[in-house]
Amino acid sequence: MPLAAQAPTPLPGVYSNEEQVYFAKEAGQTVPPLVMLEYGNDLVIRPVTAFGDGSDFDPAGIKMAGGGARLTGTLPDGTIIDLRRARPATCWVAIRKDQPKPDGSPDWFFAQNVKLHDQGGRALVGQNVAGTKPIVIRMRNVVWPPPAAGGRSNNRPSVVLYVHKPDQPDSAESYAWGDPGTARIGINLRWMQASCDIDGMGPPAAVTATSFRG
Repeated sequence: MPLAAQAPTPLPGVYSNEEQVYFAKEAGQTVPPLVMLEYGNDLVIRPVTAFGDGSDFDPAGIKMAGGGARLTGTLPDGTIIDLRRARPATCWVAIRKDQPKPDGSPDWFFAQNVKLHDQGGRALVGQNVAGTKPIVIRMRNVVWPPPAAGGRSNNRPSVVLYVHKPDQPDSAESYAWGDPGTARIGINLRWMQASCDIDGMGPPAAVTATSFRG
């Protein structure tokens, strides 16, 4: 059910408490529900999933405060949720097919304009493509808590790109990370490759299917 925006008005975009959920698990604390809300230009907030689809989560009764890139929500049961505004990203993804080309060289499935965001957004790639095993890419903008709150002094904020098998949503096959201010992050596992541009932070990578190498 859509939720009318409450003052103060948040910026348009997706808001998620992905980081709050992750670090609550790490610390052995009570884990709040994962909430992702999309605030549209029509002044309505809608629940969404990590894949950008509509969600069955009912936002009715949530009280929100804050604005800009950070919102605090209070659920009807009193649970506090820390919602951070996501940065959208546009990616290309290549997955090596099961069988090579007739000349013996690797054959690749290539997807471009794959959309996700850096607050736990996910995208399923390669489904229903013959000879291709689908994968899920996921992105986070990780901000570690201070040591006094359970963090470690050697950890630094990072943007992280994960690769998952569809049936293993909580266990990544691998991941790559970079400075949160970077305009682009990529990963190459030989059998798959991906590159994601943070929208608005620079020109997109120019890539064609002939660019892929094992």
